[in-house]
Amino acid sequence: MHVKLDVEAMIAEIVMKNVECGILLHEMSMVERRFEESTRKIELQKSLLEVSGLIEGNKGLASESLFMKRKAGELARCVLKMKEDHRVRILSRKIEDLQGQIYGLEKKNKEYYEQLMKRDQEVEQLFKSKNRKKKLGLEVCFQVYKLKMVENADVNVKGKDGGKVFKWWERVAAKKVAGEDDGAQVEKWAVMEFVLVMGLGLPMMDIGLEKKPSPGILIEGNAVLNKWVVLKRWVPWACPWHEYGLEFGAQTKHVDGGPHCSSS
Repeated sequence: MHVKLDVEAMIAEIVMKNVECGILLHEMSMVERRFEESTRKIELQKSLLEVSGLIEGNKGLASESLFMKRKAGELARCVLKMKEDHRVRILSRKIEDLQGQIYGLEKKNKEYYEQLMKRDQEVEQLFKSKNRKKKLGLEVCFQVYKLKMVENADVNVKGKDGGKVFKWWERVAAKKVAGEDDGAQVEKWAVMEFVLVMGLGLPMMDIGLEKKPSPGILIEGNAVLNKWVVLKRWVPWACPWHEYGLEFGAQTKHVDGGPHCSSS
């Protein structure tokens, strides 16, 4: 009996030991699980810390990137301003050069205009002085001889058309017919007296001339004149010379006490 009790006691102890061992194993497993969870939590926390650090780093980088962008924009603006300033300077220099050229051209134009005006005034003065000299020369040339011509130019002969003809036309015709001197002298004398009569302002029809006569014949009474006698330095307003077959411009000079016309 005593032996059976010892065996039962040993079995009970073994069972108790097994139960305790199972409980310890369960507790060990629970501890391990907790440890694993804690390690996981620690790792998660570490990762969270890293992520938060990375986020903060990203924020710093973003702020730095914004700052760099602002700086880059400011630098670009500065570069554009510098380029614009350079262009503005170049354009301002070009404008100044063009203004200087325009001023120089205007000055030259003004000088040329003043020179032209001076030349025009000088030319006008020369023309006026020449006209005055011509008028004075003609007046001096014909002043003395006018009185004689007025005295000798009495009208006493009628022309073909019933017009009046002066004595000296008849005298010239008579000389031409009588042959007292050659034809050249008669023609020169006729031209001289013709010019003097025009200097006195006598009308052409009153001295026996007709407008647009036949070639070579200018004076009635058989007094023949050359159509191409050139009257140099004669006043053109005295009469329309081309209508009477004469060209403008004869030189008058004193020969044998009276002015004669030299034909060119």
